[in-house]
Amino acid sequence: MSKIYDNNGARMTVLQVIGELTNEIPQSHAVTINAHMWKHVGSFVGNDIDHCDAQAVFAHSVLDSYKFLPTETPEEEKSKKYCKYLLDRYMKSVSQDNSNDSAYHLLIKKIADSNNHGDIITEDTE
Repeated sequence: MSKIYDNNGARMTVLQVIGELTNEIPQSHAVTINAHMWKHVGSFVGNDIDHCDAQAVFAHSVLDSYKFLPTETPEEEKSKKYCKYLLDRYMKSVSQDNSNDSAYHLLIKKIADSNNHGDIITEDTE
């Protein structure tokens, strides 16, 4: 499994990666992921963002939108790398880890605030 390192060369924890992404997700990525996120919110436990499996919602939203995430700036490249890391962690886990659930909820709420249920992007715009 890949590892993420901070600017000082120290390995980052999942919680640190989620926090970094929550604080610094580019608007272009938030809008793109948000466009795919709402079809998953009701699929994982609850029908609203406060009572869903936030990790699953985020992972499936990234899976749907990954190829549409732009990488034109260093911030977008870093954000896409973090999204891929969190997606890989979710896909390779053998059991659901709820220890970071509140952090995932903060992340998906920040993404949800990027716009109001944006149009789902279904075509490659390149």
